[in-house]
Amino acid sequence: MTRAIGMMFLLGMLAFNVWAAPKQLAANEVSASNLKSVLGERYGTSIDDDGEVTVKKGEYFQVHLRIDSKNKVLSFYQGWTAKPSADKTKCLEKVNRWNLERGISSVVYDAENKAFILCYYLVFTGGIDTTNLLDTIGILLSNEEDFLKDFYEAGLLE
Repeated sequence: MTRAIGMMFLLGMLAFNVWAAPKQLAANEVSASNLKSVLGERYGTSIDDDGEVTVKKGEYFQVHLRIDSKNKVLSFYQGWTAKPSADKTKCLEKVNRWNLERGISSVVYDAENKAFILCYYLVFTGGIDTTNLLDTIGILLSNEEDFLKDFYEAGLLE
């Protein structure tokens, strides 16, 4: 009887470990629909006509994902319009300071289009651990809150 209970306990632990193990997407499984399925567990997601995935948190925060299947790269980006009166030098100084203080993403200032673009790239040649994908999106959405506060206070965003 004790052996049977022990065996059931071991089988239960094995089943729990299999269930609790992080999900994986193999490199050939990285698609807009699969990303939407994974990210939809925690965030609002949609796919546009070009196959780009948009992940939303609440009403205002969002991250866009582009899949480069040929080079096995996911591009995460967010964009905001600068004030038409924003000084180019002030914008570049702010972007440089932001990039020095943040490790996971960087911001580019497009002076021609008066836009700020926050970017992050992930190579997925070995596939994607979906827990890490969800956590990365969480960090990028948190960075967006910080970015908006910082750049609005500097008077650079519309």
